Amino acid sequence: MPKLTPVNYKILVKIFESLGYVKARQKGSHIAMVKSGSPRPIIIPKHSGVSIGVIQSCLRTANLDRDEYFNLLGKCS
Repeated sequence: MPKLTPVNYKILVKIFESLGYVKARQKGSHIAMVKSGSPRPIIIPKHSGVSIGVIQSCLRTANLDRDEYFNLLGKCS
């Protein structure tokens, strides 16, 4: 399995939009994305390289495994 690497926030937004998340709000340099039935929003910082820890946190919040993430990453980038 490939290692996680930092990615641009625009790619993360596309990945989560493909899963049914929508932009709920933006304050400063952070985007909050929500999905019906999901208990917590996903917060994505607007950085050119979103860190690995933030990506892992977003994946846990969305109950998304790494294999599915890499499949979506290949389609969205």
